[in-house]
Amino acid sequence: NEEQAVVAEEKRALGHVALTQELRELNHAMAIKASVVQAILANNKEMLDSHSNLRENEERIAKLEKERDELMQQLKQNKSKDPSHEERRTKVSALEQEITDLKKKCQQQAGIIKMKEKNEAKIAALNAELHAMKATKVKIIRQMREESEKFRKWKADNERAMLRLRNEDRKRATAMAKMESLHAKQQNVLKRKMEEAVAVNKRLKEALDRQKNAALKRNAKGRVKA
Repeated sequence: NEEQAVVAEEKRALGHVALTQELRELNHAMAIKASVVQAILANNKEMLDSHSNLRENEERIAKLEKERDELMQQLKQNKSKDPSHEERRTKVSALEQEITDLKKKCQQQAGIIKMKEKNEAKIAALNAELHAMKATKVKIIRQMREESEKFRKWKADNERAMLRLRNEDRKRATAMAKMESLHAKQQNVLKRKMEEAVAVNKRLKEALDRQKNAALKRNAKGRVKA
């Protein structure tokens, strides 16, 4: 009935509002996670050079250490009075300083690479969460569509049922009105016939009374003559 339709509509509306709110919150959370992923990707892009720079610096360190070791070997073999001795010592000091600086850079670059790896793990986790959220979003949208279609079908069926009931009520009312009209007509016919019968009986009684009175008068006259 109409009351059930109103209750069903209210229930559907409340469910739709709840799902819409859930979908809105999900979209907001997805947008935040997606922006975080983009920020990390942009940061990682800046770190990409660290891989190649680290390898280059490590190769440079190995080359410099080899050069330093060769010079130190020459220092051990040559006498300190050799004119080139001091020059080699100065060169070794410069090489050691450069090696120290490069090792510090390598440590920094290794730290950046570790951070990049952590970021990649974060991206993988966030992407997994986004994938799950997208699946949930698809599920919610499908549920909203299914419930809307289900309610639309129920409403159409309910309206058809109510229309059928109204038509049946109208037919019953029409039939009842016809029966009442027929009954009234029959009552009128019966009343008229009763009235006619009463009138006939009255006329018959009056005729009989007249005949009876006439007979009485004749009898009275006969007795007087005798």
